[in-house]
Amino acid sequence: MLRNSPRAKYVLERYKGSEIMLVAMETDVSMELVVGRAAIGFGWSVVSPEVLMKKPEGEAFGPVGAPVKLDTSGVGIAMRQGDTALREQVNGALRTTHANGTYDRLQKKYFDFDISGQ
Repeated sequence: MLRNSPRAKYVLERYKGSEIMLVAMETDVSMELVVGRAAIGFGWSVVSPEVLMKKPEGEAFGPVGAPVKLDTSGVGIAMRQGDTALREQVNGALRTTHANGTYDRLQKKYFDFDISGQ
């Protein structure tokens, strides 16, 4: 699992008696699984399907159990502090994509799960 990540902290705290492999990059999790050096990968739900499970070498792998939600902070868009005009433009664009169905269409096209985090 990705070292210094919330997932690593979660697993290290809960599975103290387990042999846990920490890697430098998210794609290394997939590589370790494919070559047989790891038995279980605890990956990011957005990345794991794309870098492993949707590829031929990932056919033998799949999700196990319910998703684990590690925090409630969500995802944000960084912008200059105090740039209220830009913030309003971004928020307006997000509202528009939800209202006109673009958000739902793109989510269904590119993701196998609800990306809203709700």
